[in-house]
Amino acid sequence: MMYWFRLAWRNLADRPLSTLLTVLLLALGISISAFLLITERQLNDNFSRNLAGVDLILGAKGSPLQTVLCNLYHIDSPTGNVEVNEVKAFLHPAHPLIRARVPLLLGDSYKTHRLVGTTYEFLDFYQTGIATGRKWQKPFEAVAGSKAAKALSLKPGSSFKSSHGLLPDVDEHDHLITITGILQPTGSIADQLILTSPQTVWYSHPHQSETHEDVEHIHSDEANHHHPEHLKPDSTIDTSATQLISHPDRSVTSVLVRLKNHNFQALNLARNINENTAIQASNPAIELNRLYDTMGVGEQILRYLVLILLAVGGAAIFIALLQALKDRKYELAIMRVMGGSPTQLAGLVLAESLLMCVLGLVIGLLIAHTGLWFFGTYAADKYKYSFDAWQWTMQETRLCGIVLILGCLAAVFPAVSAYKTELSQTLTDS
Repeated sequence: MMYWFRLAWRNLADRPLSTLLTVLLLALGISISAFLLITERQLNDNFSRNLAGVDLILGAKGSPLQTVLCNLYHIDSPTGNVEVNEVKAFLHPAHPLIRARVPLLLGDSYKTHRLVGTTYEFLDFYQTGIATGRKWQKPFEAVAGSKAAKALSLKPGSSFKSSHGLLPDVDEHDHLITITGILQPTGSIADQLILTSPQTVWYSHPHQSETHEDVEHIHSDEANHHHPEHLKPDSTIDTSATQLISHPDRSVTSVLVRLKNHNFQALNLARNINENTAIQASNPAIELNRLYDTMGVGEQILRYLVLILLAVGGAAIFIALLQALKDRKYELAIMRVMGGSPTQLAGLVLAESLLMCVLGLVIGLLIAHTGLWFFGTYAADKYKYSFDAWQWTMQETRLCGIVLILGCLAAVFPAVSAYKTELSQTLTDS
């Protein structure tokens, strides 16, 4: 068997230009196909992990999709803030439809990594805990996600000043925030965030008035300009979502909600909130489905393009083998004279086709993974999304199988022609 593959390799090497063009054409289709499959798979995994079981997002009126992208995926600006008084009913642990809730205060950052004011329930939502150090216990204490800590060289005891918005070192706050712990890696957006208490965000904005219309520079502002006596910055704070109820005049960006069940009453909760309150309830599943539908046309076009490229690659193999068979009829006849069977000649043609498919797969997959590495670097810098460029997926295994089957199909007619080679006529014509 190995002898025939070595012989097939020599035959391919004897016509380098034809082989190279055929392999590169096949590799182009494979690389685009593999890149789309890998990217789609990892994006779906990222979106699923970051969804964190959230059924509803309660926040200011505005674009529901923007609300989802901002509060779950942290790749957009907030639609505004809402007063705690407007959402306190949903923060209460006795709410009959809500199983868990997490308040978020957004708007500040440290060197493009978002600073999120929240409570300990956030760690439960994203199934993480402290890897090094401890959780925050006072205002101006924070914990860093694993990737944020690595990118910013943060460790327990490190301190920094947060900035308004997402631009680094612009309009810094006066207070230093101290890192008390580093979170365990989760593979979710939590790895890219810096988490602190709601009080930290409130105290960072003592003189800024809040407007829902100011989307570009929206922050989680406090409603009055003086710290209540029972909320001194150096005091230990209650770290549960319920404690926010006692601060009705303060504001939050959103509340992430998990429902107890998905019965008729729970499913109508979002509609009732949107119709009867001043806040907005966004359903992440619905908004993401709309986003997928919007992107679906372009994605489908790319899939058709991939199929066309793979078909053209298969046709190129077919033409290359057919031309090689025509040019080497005399050689095949000599091989028959020297004892080669028709089956072996057909196998030689099949081996050449499979070798070109393997070369195309190696080059195509290498291009795809290298492209994903560059794309992943850009996505990590721009959107704080991480991609594993060298992760092997089941879709790639299927792609390899499809390409090898395509190679076998492309070799059928040339292999049959080699099998039916007329020994006497070929030698006479030659």
